[in-house]
Amino acid sequence: MDVGGWFIGDALSPTADELPEGTMIPSGGFLLITPATTTASFWNIPLGTEVIMLESSIGSNGLANTGDAVFLSNTEEEIDAMSYGTNTDVFTPSVPDSAEGHSLKRNNLTNDTDTGADWEDNETPTPGE
Repeated sequence: MDVGGWFIGDALSPTADELPEGTMIPSGGFLLITPATTTASFWNIPLGTEVIMLESSIGSNGLANTGDAVFLSNTEEEIDAMSYGTNTDVFTPSVPDSAEGHSLKRNNLTNDTDTGADWEDNETPTPGE
């Protein structure tokens, strides 16, 4: 799927960052979006996972540790969104914040209820899996 020209952003600026033209997600695959090459170097990224390094914070000032929202949209509509911690822009209640070094992951890739129940804490982040 070609997601070039789509946008990712935070609660303050939902369309802050445009994905580069030609950005592709392979069938059954994943796209990892990271703010910098230094962040990506922490992870063992599986082969076949597309990686976009923005070289800037995601959103208007980066994703807040205590709560924020993440939006994915194309030029016509919002495709997906989630909020965590103290932010309730997308979900009320929001997804509980995760501990430092953890990540939030969708707990079922085939069922999206558009609620905070779709997400869970991931103690050992595994981007692209």
